[in-house]
Amino acid sequence: MANPLRFLDESFACVDEDGQRWFLVEVTQRIHRGRYLLRPGRDTRAVFLGAVGYARARVSGVSLLDYHCMSNHFGLVLAVRDLRSLAAFEQAMNGRLSKELKWLRGYDDFVFPNAYRMVQVADEAALRERFVYGRGNCVKEGLVRHPSQWTGPHAARQWHHGEVARGYYHDFTAYDRARRSKRGAQAKLSDFRCYVTVELDKAPCWQQMDDAAYARFQRSLSDEAAARYAQAEVAGARACELISPLYEPDAIANDPLPLRLIGSLADREAYRERLRATRTAYTAVIQRWRALMTGLHDHLNALIGHSLAALALPV
Repeated sequence: MANPLRFLDESFACVDEDGQRWFLVEVTQRIHRGRYLLRPGRDTRAVFLGAVGYARARVSGVSLLDYHCMSNHFGLVLAVRDLRSLAAFEQAMNGRLSKELKWLRGYDDFVFPNAYRMVQVADEAALRERFVYGRGNCVKEGLVRHPSQWTGPHAARQWHHGEVARGYYHDFTAYDRARRSKRGAQAKLSDFRCYVTVELDKAPCWQQMDDAAYARFQRSLSDEAAARYAQAEVAGARACELISPLYEPDAIANDPLPLRLIGSLADREAYRERLRATRTAYTAVIQRWRALMTGLHDHLNALIGHSLAALALPV
């Protein structure tokens, strides 16, 4: 099945203090068949943050605003310059994370067989709701009472505990090269481990806040999520840590996010109109290209036929 047409509406761009234009997006990526390869724990935090740091170091034009990671999916809130930067970031992160999870879990099947899902965030109010929703993951499932108690990768740990988000990734190419050399028996994968630190960026629309006020604002969002999604009974993060990473749930919950845009109803209607216009223009370009290729193919066949006829060779 073809991936959906990616589209960022220019009407919902925001501008930072330096005059740079950004688009706010939320990205969701799910593990194949809902397996618990990302179950919470110190090792999961390390490889997940390592993949995020790897992608950030290699792709410019992307700011990390928030993240959460559950056992079978993760979500990111990003500010991006354009679709090309977003695609490059997701390709780098998902590729690196899949390699690390295969090594960590001894896993040899697909990790991310489907493309990431992206929705655009319209304005500050919608962005605030996405922050609260992301923090509410792990609370609304009845696993912990507050997002900062989640033992998996979660932005609330940085805002509430002042935790340094440090992870690692492995240079498997250099390790394989060393293993094939004359001193291959001495090669250890741990010698090719690269450590990175992941810091959260300030949202472009709230850059007027100083650092202390922004940190208080983020902590208040976590507290709001804990109150909004509070459950009567809490199982604890330990309940997920004891489950096999190859466990497959009987049913996977559908993503509650809107299909295209997170914002008001009027914004979504306007977005759909512009998306239809973009699809129409895109389809017209593809049809013209196909017609051109078909005409070129017929013309080349005719030239070949005339050349063979002139040489008196069988066609």
